[in-house]
Amino acid sequence: MRQVRLLSTLILVQYLLIACDAESIMVTADGSSVAVIQNGLYFSSDRTGNFEIYHLLQGQSYKLTDDVNFDSWWPRQSPDGSTMLFYRSTIQDRPVTGGYNNNYDNASLWSLNLTTGALEELIAKDANEWTAQGVVDWSPDGRQLIMAANDQTSNLWHLYLTDASGKNPVRISRRNSLYLDPSWSPDGQQIVYVAYPPDYFGFDLSRLEIYSANADGSNERRLTDDTLRDHDPY
Repeated sequence: MRQVRLLSTLILVQYLLIACDAESIMVTADGSSVAVIQNGLYFSSDRTGNFEIYHLLQGQSYKLTDDVNFDSWWPRQSPDGSTMLFYRSTIQDRPVTGGYNNNYDNASLWSLNLTTGALEELIAKDANEWTAQGVVDWSPDGRQLIMAANDQTSNLWHLYLTDASGKNPVRISRRNSLYLDPSWSPDGQQIVYVAYPPDYFGFDLSRLEIYSANADGSNERRLTDDTLRDHDPY
């Protein structure tokens, strides 16, 4: 029973932390407290027929992108709150059989200035001799981006670091493997991601394991060892 109670407590704490991330508590002169919304929630939705980026603030949804020629997804706000990164693909690239095209093969990386609304394409489709790109994440100090991309030469997914504008990509994954889902430690000194083990060279996604490494890709450490498909460590 103690384990069950502990799990329930952890779940409750998790939800409270999520709520506090969107709100701060201001104590007024009479001692009462008021929840002040700071950033709200950013998400993508196809509610209008194509995927767009939205901002949910105090119960109201505001559309941040509005172009029926694109699907826009994977919003990631910069640590200083000024910029939103997201991926786009053109409607023309949608599968002939129907459905949407929020996939890595046709993705380009964009930025949105959350103050002015200005849009800028940072990494175009097929740039850097990449045949696919995705899952970008900001470094905690906002100076670097980490992402996964399929290298045209090796036809393998690797991890890359760029500057905050998506320039000067440097490959940091050091093995010939499938690398996906990178993210940073809170201090920016380490990264975590999924990859195949060193002794596996097939295409069975259930062989993906979670690894951590230094931010430059050195000192790789395997964190999981199972027969399940592991993804999206954070």
